[in-house]
Amino acid sequence: MREGYTFHRRVYGPFRLKYPMVRLGWKEWADAGFPELDEAARHKYRFDARGSDRFTKISWDEAFRYLANGIVAIAKAYGGDAGAKKLLAAGYPPRW
Repeated sequence: MREGYTFHRRVYGPFRLKYPMVRLGWKEWADAGFPELDEAARHKYRFDARGSDRFTKISWDEAFRYLANGIVAIAKAYGGDAGAKKLLAAGYPPRW
């Protein structure tokens, strides 16, 4: 019962998100073309600082563009035979 009582605050409350936001480190990584994440890149793009990295406001068009570019980057990195080999080397089951 308690969750139902407070749910309206999440949707209509003064602290709700009213626009898309993205973590700055992730945005820099995406703007760099989603380079391979070795330890140096993880630190550079603050993947090791989740929870303490800042967020920035972006437009809805930018949010959809980042989403589309991310999906394309995943398909390029893990698609086809080269992607299958990369996943197998990382320890994923063959059916994936």
